[in-house]
Amino acid sequence: MSTATKVLTRLNSRPLALWKGFGVALIGYFALQVWIDWQVTDQASAPPQWEALAGPGVAVEETQPAPISHERLSERDATSEVVLAAKAGDTLDGLLKRLGLDSKMRSAVVQALTAEFDPQALQPGHEVVIRFEDNQKTPQQLLLKIDAGVKILLSFGDPLTVSRLTPAITSQERAVRFKLDRSVYASLKAANIPTRFAQDLSLMLAPLIQFDRAFKGGEKFEILWHEYPLAEGREAKPPNLRYVRIEMGDRTIEATRSNGTDSHSRIYKNGELVRTLVTPVDDGQISSIFGPRKHPVYGNVRMHTGVDYSALRGARVTASAPGEILYMGRRRGYGRVIEIQHEKGVVTRYAHLESFAAGLERDSRVAAGDEIGSVGASGIATGPNLHFEVLSNGRPLDPLFGPRTVLSKAISSVDGEHRDLFNMRDAFDRVLFDLKRSENG
Repeated sequence: MSTATKVLTRLNSRPLALWKGFGVALIGYFALQVWIDWQVTDQASAPPQWEALAGPGVAVEETQPAPISHERLSERDATSEVVLAAKAGDTLDGLLKRLGLDSKMRSAVVQALTAEFDPQALQPGHEVVIRFEDNQKTPQQLLLKIDAGVKILLSFGDPLTVSRLTPAITSQERAVRFKLDRSVYASLKAANIPTRFAQDLSLMLAPLIQFDRAFKGGEKFEILWHEYPLAEGREAKPPNLRYVRIEMGDRTIEATRSNGTDSHSRIYKNGELVRTLVTPVDDGQISSIFGPRKHPVYGNVRMHTGVDYSALRGARVTASAPGEILYMGRRRGYGRVIEIQHEKGVVTRYAHLESFAAGLERDSRVAAGDEIGSVGASGIATGPNLHFEVLSNGRPLDPLFGPRTVLSKAISSVDGEHRDLFNMRDAFDRVLFDLKRSENG
């Protein structure tokens, strides 16, 4: 028997495991060679300055220290600038990875940006813009575009420097008078009025008006609102509905919404006040009302014991009436929450807060309109909002349409009730006149 035949005979007599072990070892050998080659190539091609930039030193400056201007950064140059828009499920680290930054650099950038922006607050629509030098090998500046036109500018250097660019917010008044000839939503759209007001009006005016069946066509509407445009065609914050008048045969329904520290809405029927609605958050828009609803997180039908107001993260939350801090801390589901004890067994609850106002503690006295915290998404929440509850002797009431309580009495007076209405009527006429005059030259 030849030597080769003997070897094959021995191998054939070995268990199958021997062959598997030999194959695994062979694959491991080739994988090791590929890894070594990749390491050598990667070290040779990596930008040398990135190792220094990724060090622990990070400085935050109030002014913009960038070697090039922010205006140049906004110019779209396909050879030196890359723009990524965040989508649902994206993370800041993931976007930076897609932009080509290695893990050490990403860590340093996120650490620096944290001084001005919470990475967990990244939302769909936020943009990351990075500008390179040397044919996209050397990063020079990174711009993070977030809410309300605010931008976070990071300049690459040793150390990294970060600054916040906040635009000046200007307000524009708009007023439109129209006659309803289709659905409220379609009529608003045709009149170039923000269509989000259809939901605002439906929630604000119920149950006086049932929007799904109250209108037959021909009703006259007057609407006054504020807009907050930015230079880039975006909005610094959502439009703010200030006044509406609806003529419906023998009924005239009017509503006013105030601004400032005592934010509230008042509803009138034929000139007489019928409701006072407390709005305990700056520029808040009702997004969910009291009553059974499909839970936005769990998906089942549950009783919603309050009213939700959507608002920008960090917006001021204010006490709806005078009282004493009963509790401030964290509760399951509510996240950061404040509870205020008012007279006659009434308690108000403010949940999902991002922070508490400085100086507040249990038993602190607060007045109506005092700042108590800021809007956030703590607890079980799908985004920044304020969950507001009113409880009477432990029983939840509808904050919008429950019985008149200490909340409405605390901010209502005969003079104030009608002064709001007269002022809004005058404002509507003035703005409409000015707009028509400017259109006519």
